[in-house]
Amino acid sequence: MKASLSVAFMIFSLLLAFTTKTLLVLGAQAQLYPVIDIDGDMVVAGAEYYLMEWTGGAKSVNGGLDLSDRGRHQTCPLDVFRHTTHTFGRALTFSPAVETQENVIYQSSDLNIKFTGAPPICNNTTTAVWKVDSYDEKFGKWFITTNGVEGNPGAETLLNWFQFENLTTEAKHAYRIVHSPGGVCETWPHLSSNLGVYETDDGILWLIFHIRKDFLGLFPL
Repeated sequence: MKASLSVAFMIFSLLLAFTTKTLLVLGAQAQLYPVIDIDGDMVVAGAEYYLMEWTGGAKSVNGGLDLSDRGRHQTCPLDVFRHTTHTFGRALTFSPAVETQENVIYQSSDLNIKFTGAPPICNNTTTAVWKVDSYDEKFGKWFITTNGVEGNPGAETLLNWFQFENLTTEAKHAYRIVHSPGGVCETWPHLSSNLGVYETDDGILWLIFHIRKDFLGLFPL
């Protein structure tokens, strides 16, 4: 098995996916801070976007995210993976745990992430909502899978919530994705960490809940 790595993402709007404009970061760290797409527009609930992995340069990205039936189950629900080529993958929508003015998505706020439809293989038997899967003893990982529940924040849906956190880098429009759902149920124990990628022997880059001691709490790269 290959090593797992933390990843950061840029957000591309569906209609303007090929733009190369850089972004502005709005607000202050102590305030509500909108998530910004590659065109400089605020990300809003319900609109379609692509997530592309940021590779370190101001405009450098790898492949986007998608679903695969080549994984652990080879059936639905399908797991999330990153394309190894420069392809946009499957479009996504975001929905916050708490309704916001003008449906704006804010950083460090709990939200659901959902692909815009699962592949035909699933026959509408599962949802395309992301969730952290149960610990996989064979791989020693928590994979990001689908068939989560959209909405209904609480103890029963803790594994379905994620957040965008801005990176303090030259690419101010790059974000890490974090699973830290304390805001939806403060009294319930939960794990908190970045999402990362894990390459299996067949070369597929799976999205995982990336537990590393130095990542907990401050979520550094």
